[in-house]
Amino acid sequence: MPFNIRIIGSCAFASDTSIAGIYMGTSNNTKITGIYNGAFANCKNMYPLDTNLQYRSLTTLKDEAFYGCTKWKMWHVAAEGETNAGNDNLRVIGTNAFVGCENLSIQALPGGLTEIGANAFQLAHASNQLNIHSGINKIGNNAFRGMKFDAGVQISFNLDLKDNYNYGKNIFAEAKTNEIAITVTTENASSSY
Repeated sequence: MPFNIRIIGSCAFASDTSIAGIYMGTSNNTKITGIYNGAFANCKNMYPLDTNLQYRSLTTLKDEAFYGCTKWKMWHVAAEGETNAGNDNLRVIGTNAFVGCENLSIQALPGGLTEIGANAFQLAHASNQLNIHSGINKIGNNAFRGMKFDAGVQISFNLDLKDNYNYGKNIFAEAKTNEIAITVTTENASSSY
């Protein structure tokens, strides 16, 4: 995508099967801040040409942004604390954002993420341990339904903020994993389960 594009609007390329490889850029010069509802929905032949897709400036990923993009392969956002500064600007991943992207492999979630919509990563894959940090205080129904986790899931809760958490039903229904670990912290203590 050219550097002067800031927002990819709702349904901008929806159902366009002529789009194959797409390069959105990973440099610090890229200024795409929003990918809106259904922007690339059902672009069944589209796949990222960026091998380390980080979307450093992305703040908004709306509902069904990549819905049904069956060839979409990787979505990497540098994990919290990584030295190669990924995206801590992205706060919300919308409902159904990647549903039906059965080839999607998630490497990490953004450190600044606070909300994951319903069905967001349904049937996706995580090759690394997926860390759901304590800042993610809202997760919609079926967010990780049917997902395959190669190295398990780590969920962190801060009990001092317990009234802020809103987790939906069946978040991990039909998920394939050997381990879901939960770490609970308070101002003075930490426990793992």
